[in-house]
Amino acid sequence: MTVNPCRLCAPLGAVTAFKGFAGMMPILHGSQGCATYIRRYLISHFREPVDVASSSFTEETAIFGGRAQLQTALANVNERYRPRAAGIASTCLSETIGEDVEHFVRDLESEGVPLATVSTASYRGSHAEGYRDAVASVLERFLSTDSKVAGTEPSVGNRVLLLPGMVSPADLRYLREVSAAFGLDPVLAPDYSETLDGGSWEVYHPMAPGGTDIDDLRRLKSGTPWLGLGPSPTKAWTVAESRLGRGAGGLLYPMGIEAGDAFFEALKLVADRPIPTAIEAERSRLLDSYADFHKYLGGVGVGIVADADLAQGTAHFLRELGMDISFVAVPDSASIFDGGDYPAFGGVDYDQVAGFVDQYRPVLLIGSSKLYRISRERELPLVRIGFPVHDRVGGARILHLGYRGSQQLLDRICNLLLEQKQSASALAYSYQ
Repeated sequence: MTVNPCRLCAPLGAVTAFKGFAGMMPILHGSQGCATYIRRYLISHFREPVDVASSSFTEETAIFGGRAQLQTALANVNERYRPRAAGIASTCLSETIGEDVEHFVRDLESEGVPLATVSTASYRGSHAEGYRDAVASVLERFLSTDSKVAGTEPSVGNRVLLLPGMVSPADLRYLREVSAAFGLDPVLAPDYSETLDGGSWEVYHPMAPGGTDIDDLRRLKSGTPWLGLGPSPTKAWTVAESRLGRGAGGLLYPMGIEAGDAFFEALKLVADRPIPTAIEAERSRLLDSYADFHKYLGGVGVGIVADADLAQGTAHFLRELGMDISFVAVPDSASIFDGGDYPAFGGVDYDQVAGFVDQYRPVLLIGSSKLYRISRERELPLVRIGFPVHDRVGGARILHLGYRGSQQLLDRICNLLLEQKQSASALAYSYQ
C-alpha cells in the first residue's frame, strides 16, 4: 500500500518540460481531470497561470480509442492559441487502453503544428522521469540531423546546449547568466524561467512569452558542445550525443565547492577562456562561509527528500559542510545512490519517510512542502527546496545551483538551526 507518495505524476513533469519551449502547448491525451490536477499543482508552486489542453476522454473514448478526441483537441488548440508546436503526453487512461499515439501522430501533425510526443503513464514513473522523457522527445523531434558523422566537425560559434534537469526558474536564469559570463550563447532545453516565472503583462498573451526557440535547436550543428546536469544518464543525453557528438553528461548539480568547480571547469573548457573573476569571488565567499559556519553544522544529522538529481547534489554539498547524512529518499523508480555510505531509498512514500525519520533521527529535514507534516509532528526544522513549494511564496525563485545558490542554501540552513536553538532557549538569547 502507498500512503502519500513522494512522487508526483509523470505527465506533470512532461508538462513542465513542454512549457520550457517557446510557443509549445502541452496537451494531455486522457481525461480532463488530469489537466486540472496538473494545472492546480503548477499554479500553486509557480504562482503563474498555466494552460494545459486535454483530449478529454469520455467513457466511449476509453472503449473505442481517442484518436478523434485528440484530433479535436489539436484543432481547438490551433484555433485558440496559435501555437508554434505542441507537446503531447499520454496519461494513465490512454496508456491502459493501449493507445498508440506515436502510430497516428504524424498524420495529425500534417494537419497542423509540429508535435512532440511522450509516453507518461503515472504508474511507471515519477514527475522527474516524465520531465526527462519529455525533454528527450523534444530533442528527438527538433534537434538537427543534418550531419552523418556526428562529432567530427568543429563547434559552431559560441553556442552550447545545456540540459539542466528539473530545476527552478531561478536556476535556469543563473545557468544562462554564468554561460554568458564565459562568452557563451547557451541553448537551454528546456527554459521555463519566463513562461513559469514571468512579469506582469501590459497586453494579453494567449501563451506566456519566453522559452527556448525550437528553431535554435534545429540550428545546432554536429560538433556543438553540450552539458547534461545530473548524475543519472537520460534519454536526452543519448539524443544529444547521436546528433551533436560527445558532450559532458553526468555532471553533479553544481552545489558546493567540488561539484561547482567541476561544472565551471566544463564551461571553461567549452569557452576556452578563464573562469570570470565574479564567479571566483563567489567561490571565495562560499569557502569562507564553510570555515565561519562549520561550528553550527559539524555533525548535524540531516534527512533529504527530493528528486534524485537534486537529492544527490544536496547530499554531496552538505557532506562538504561536515554534516551527517541521516538518510536520503527519492521519488524516482530506482535509487541512484547505490554504493553510498549513508542510507538511501528510492520509490518511497511519505509514510516510509516518517519511519526513516524515526529510525535515523535527523536534526534537520530538507525537501519540498510535502515534507512539512512530518517536520511539524516531530518538531524538526524544514528547509524547503525543489518541487513543490506550496506553503511559502517564491518557490520558483529558490536558487539551488552554483556557488551563489549554495551560499543561499547554506545561510538558510544555519539561520534555521540558530532560530530553533534561540526559540528553545530559556534565556531567549540576544546580542545587545
